[in-house]
Amino acid sequence: MTVALPVSEQYVLDVIEKQLRAEYPQLDLDFASFARHAGPAVMPAAERLMAGCSAISLARRKCRAEASVFWFILRLMGLFLVGVLMTAGAVIAWSAG
Repeated sequence: MTVALPVSEQYVLDVIEKQLRAEYPQLDLDFASFARHAGPAVMPAAERLMAGCSAISLARRKCRAEASVFWFILRLMGLFLVGVLMTAGAVIAWSAG
């Protein structure tokens, strides 16, 4: 999966990479050795799920469904919070009056 970053973020990452290469010349060899021993990794199911819902693929039905569930739960929590605050206000007004 290729990720396209904004130019400013890519610039910052390039600066960090240059600093690391200058300070740790052995780092490239260490990463190559690690990659050789680790081999290709299978992405866990949770990671695959999040990767499938990128901004580019948001139009897909699965991602829309997940987004709908998220917004439904968020609205439900908001309504619950409003209800709690209104109840607390009513109790305070009733006890004061």
